[in-house]
Amino acid sequence: MLDFDKYIDSVFENDFFRIFWNSLTDGVRITDQEGNVLHANDAYCSLIDKSREEVLGIPYTDLYHPKIRSEILNMYQRNFRLDQMNTHFQRELILWNGRKVWYEFFNYPVNIEGIEKVILCVVKNITTYKREEIEHSKTAARLRSLAAHQQTVREEERTSIAREIHDELGQVLTVLKIQNSLVGKKLGADQQDLKEKIERAETMIDAAVDSVQKICSKLRPGVLDNLGLVAAIEWQCEEFEKSTNIVTTCNTFKGELKLRPQKVTAIYRIFQEALTNVARHSGATKVDVDFIVHGNNLSLEVRDNGTGITDSRIEGRTSHGLIGMKERALLFSGEVEILGEAGKGTTVKVRIPKKDNRELL
Repeated sequence: MLDFDKYIDSVFENDFFRIFWNSLTDGVRITDQEGNVLHANDAYCSLIDKSREEVLGIPYTDLYHPKIRSEILNMYQRNFRLDQMNTHFQRELILWNGRKVWYEFFNYPVNIEGIEKVILCVVKNITTYKREEIEHSKTAARLRSLAAHQQTVREEERTSIAREIHDELGQVLTVLKIQNSLVGKKLGADQQDLKEKIERAETMIDAAVDSVQKICSKLRPGVLDNLGLVAAIEWQCEEFEKSTNIVTTCNTFKGELKLRPQKVTAIYRIFQEALTNVARHSGATKVDVDFIVHGNNLSLEVRDNGTGITDSRIEGRTSHGLIGMKERALLFSGEVEILGEAGKGTTVKVRIPKKDNRELL
């Protein structure tokens, strides 16, 4: 201790260093292998609400709340001894007076000739920043929860509307077709003009029935609720190929798959959006779809041979569909990766756990 004091006195004889040290706005302390404070600047003393006289010569952990002192000091001494000092980290602390703070630490081991190794630690007070960050995270979580709720409500409304259209309008069209057919059968041979009008009306009714089925499928495909996610993905691939003439291959998981309804809907909507982007923007002639299971992860890949999406479009503020895909996956601890290569196509990779944290709990 005496040797280090003499060393510090000699260093501070240099006016430039003394002025520099005293002007630092970040806290700086120097500790030995036991954690005792050998030196500290005014900024550090201000951070921990103590005078320099109260700080020097005591373990720096005595400046924290008693319930965390032992843990921190033991870790410090162990890391010092093993030369495994954590060089940079952030931590929430409770000071000796009960004040809660967030500090950022930068540790620098220093070997001084003729004196034992010491640790020079720069301490930044990031309490305001961390509190804002935590509040921002809470706000983001609340917004995601609200978005999830809105998506659930929206899906319920779409299901309800699809069911009403199918049941009400479908029933009306069926009755209308039957009545139209009965009228046609009562027409005589000399009423050919009326028969042709009846046939045209029947053709229009059939077209209306097809439209009702397509609208219901777009709102909420029955196969998704009746046969499950795998069957819905296979069905959607077939429909996509029919409507776009883009050759579509589909490789899906063949085992039993039990998922929460909300997760099933999220994956299916992500898949729909991926195919929509292929149809609208890619100029592709071929699409490969893989939906498989790796351990606890569901893996969905959609690959096309189109022009390839650009980074600017992926990151663009108006790419609401892509943002929606990522947000849907994030709600279930998943992720969406979109990769484009000019002239070679785009790959959308989706990974979502079969069981996310909420389900495991």
